[in-house]
Amino acid sequence: MLSEAYLDDEARLRVEILKQYTFESMIYSSRVKLPEFRGYEVVKNIFEALASEKGYLMMPDDVRARHRIASTQAQRLRIICDFVAGMTDRYATEFFDRLHSNAGHSMFKPV
Repeated sequence: MLSEAYLDDEARLRVEILKQYTFESMIYSSRVKLPEFRGYEVVKNIFEALASEKGYLMMPDDVRARHRIASTQAQRLRIICDFVAGMTDRYATEFFDRLHSNAGHSMFKPV
């Protein structure tokens, strides 16, 4: 049998104060917001590039195969979305860099 845990009013108030402090000092911190904004831009840019007319050609073979057999545009976009969502931070950053870098060596690195 599971039992439930309860906090008295004083403990609940302390928890709420700590949660609010964490929210203000960490979640809304400029140290977090800047990389968060950059992350949105990287993900959006990769998605748009892959969803472009020939963007599917930049995806790995297995993802490209699923994209090719998808019967609707919504299914194709979902496949792209899942591919981008599965990227690690490092992989997404490298992918973005390969899309936008002027350095020749980065664009020839395999996906």
